[in-house]
Amino acid sequence: MERVTKSFERQSIMQTFGAQMTVVEPGHVEITAPILPGSQQQHGYAHAGLIFALGDSAAGYAALTLMAEGCEVLTAEMKINLLAPGRKVRYGPWAMWRNLVHVW
Repeated sequence: MERVTKSFERQSIMQTFGAQMTVVEPGHVEITAPILPGSQQQHGYAHAGLIFALGDSAAGYAALTLMAEGCEVLTAEMKINLLAPGRKVRYGPWAMWRNLVHVW
């Protein structure tokens, strides 16, 4: 799992978002990030781009935990459904509590 965390540490966009990888297990990765002023949309909610980026990284790294050494993952296609603005409740594959986005 060290190669996964080391790869995550090299992602400058995750550093920009203040994201942290909180769980790394075979086939399962969780990433959290604060909702910083620079990642909010005009109504003060987390911008969908933040949520999409966290989901993309969590999915890719979850896949990487199952791949052989020397293999890498790149996203070819991804879809997101935004059901409601982020509040202190859980939505599908991500959740928001106060000013934190959590993706798994």
